[in-house]
Amino acid sequence: MAGVWPLVVPAALVLLSVGLIWWHFRQWDRFRQELTEPRDRDYYRRRLRRRVQTSGMVGALGVLMGVGLLIPPRQFPNLFVFLWIGALLLLLWIVLLALADWLAAHQYHARLRHDFLVRRAVLEAQAKRAREELDRLGGTNGTGRNGKQQNASSPQDEQA
Repeated sequence: MAGVWPLVVPAALVLLSVGLIWWHFRQWDRFRQELTEPRDRDYYRRRLRRRVQTSGMVGALGVLMGVGLLIPPRQFPNLFVFLWIGALLLLLWIVLLALADWLAAHQYHARLRHDFLVRRAVLEAQAKRAREELDRLGGTNGTGRNGKQQNASSPQDEQA
């Protein structure tokens, strides 16, 4: 029974990998229905590809770890060393893909923020021009920004 316990971590990695891939495709199905802009769909499609690739590699790493634990190092030293070097290189590749995914998400959200700020500035400029035009045409009679009457006589003034 003691020989089974070291295989728990590799098996957990494989199960985690399968679960993550399933979850990524579920998210993609939801996003695909909600997204209308082509550049947003493109970002999320690329994100799916990156994340499925990374999740699949986590499963492959689990398999390599499991095989590496089953190979006796004294009988097959070269195979043992090459397998664990491959596992380390695969782990490095997973880390690099995760970094690339983070960078892509950062750039995407920075672009969304920039677009939002540009739209906000345009709307604020249009509102300012509309207020100036309203002031130029008819003064500020009517309700102001806070809903109170401006430059109009109050009901109390009319009764006096």
